This record gives sequence, C-alpha cells and structure tokens, in this order.
Amino acid sequence: MKCQCCNSEMNLFRPQMKKTFKCPKCGHVYWHWEKSEDYIKNYYDNYRKSMPPHKQVTTAMRKPWCKNITNFVKNTIDLSDKEVLEIGAFDGLLSNTFNRNFTNYKIHVNEYDSWACDNYLKDNFANVHKCNFLDIEKNKFDALIAIDVLEHFQDVKCFHKKIIDLDINYLIIQVPDGKERPVRENPNGFDPHYHLFTIQSIKKLFKSTHKLLSHKHTSHNFSAKGPELLCVFEKI
Repeated sequence: MKCQCCNSEMNLFRPQMKKTFKCPKCGHVYWHWEKSEDYIKNYYDNYRKSMPPHKQVTTAMRKPWCKNITNFVKNTIDLSDKEVLEIGAFDGLLSNTFNRNFTNYKIHVNEYDSWACDNYLKDNFANVHKCNFLDIEKNKFDALIAIDVLEHFQDVKCFHKKIIDLDINYLIIQVPDGKERPVRENPNGFDPHYHLFTIQSIKKLFKSTHKLLSHKHTSHNFSAKGPELLCVFEKI
C-alpha cells in the first residue's frame, strides 16, 4: 500500500494489526476501513444521536478552542475582505468567531451532516453548502478552513485535488497529531478517522501547490480534546 502523502510503500504498524499502516518515510498512519459510502453517510447521520452525554463536546468547551484557533490564524494571515469556505462547519461557531475578528469577511459554510445543516446553519448563514465537500461546484475561494476534517477523508489526494479545483490560496487545517497520539485499532471494524498526520506528511501532501507558513503542535484542550497539528498554508 502506498502512502497518500509521500507515495512511499507503507508497512503494517504492528503484525497483529490488520488495518493499520504506517509510512517509514514521513510517519503518516492510515487505517484501511473498507466501508461503503452509504454505510459512512448513515454513520454520520446517527453519530450524534448515539453518542453518550459524557463524550459529547459542548459549546462552552468549544468557545475557547475557536478563540485559540482564530488568534493563531490572525498572527499568520489577514482574512479581511476574503471569501472563505469552512468545511465541516457543524453549528458555525468557528465561522462566527472568525467573522468577529476580520472585516468584510464573506463566509461560506459546508456540512455533510444533514441534521447540523437543518438545525444550525440554514437559518444563520447566507451561503450554506449541504453536501460532501468534494461535490461543491463554486470555482474559487480565497481561503479554506478545515478543522478536524481531513482525517475523515479516506483518500486525502481527492481532498487536495478539490483544493486545486477551487483555486484556494490559503489553507487553515487542523488534524490529529501523530507525534503525540497513540495508535490503536478499533476492534469494531470501523472508526470515522482514517489518518494520523505528522508535520512531514501534511507538508508532503500539499507540497506541489502550497507552502507551510506556520504550524503549532497543540496540547490537550487548546483547540480540541486531544493533541492536534494546526497549520496555515499559502498557495505557491
């Protein structure tokens, strides 16, 4: 199996793991879950309903996370007068935080979760894309926000191709930090995460089109429950 980030041959992470692969060159970890698109769509449609209360992430928890992400981005680039697409927007909390910090900020929100679109986004945002990110048809955005989204794409090369199609200048991306997170294989045969990234692997994924401007290895509860890799890229 080839690494989706650097195209090197991947190895099983451990012999007893049958679905977990690691790249010896860039350190990228990939879980090879073989599930249909219908299965995955149904999983996400029922994800929030089946989650026990003690595992749910509340708005109160997320507000400081959104503030920390916004401040990190503000210290790197200015999104004033820019047209920006946030994918995986859920309730739009991060987009609203950005909107308060940049002037003349035009936001588009995208969400695959039908429930989130119907209950949060459609009444609060003028530009809502209720679809898979790969199906968005608009031609160009100045920037893309993808916080804890990229790891849910089985094929991250398709994600990169879509970024090229949309002619996106800035990428604001947060992914699970493979340097800090333990690697486990879900005994139930599916987990919504396909990838653990390293700074080397995410740089290699975008190296043909975007350069890394800034990154941060975040600690627990800085911008998510666990350690994350927060990055800002600019088109070459």
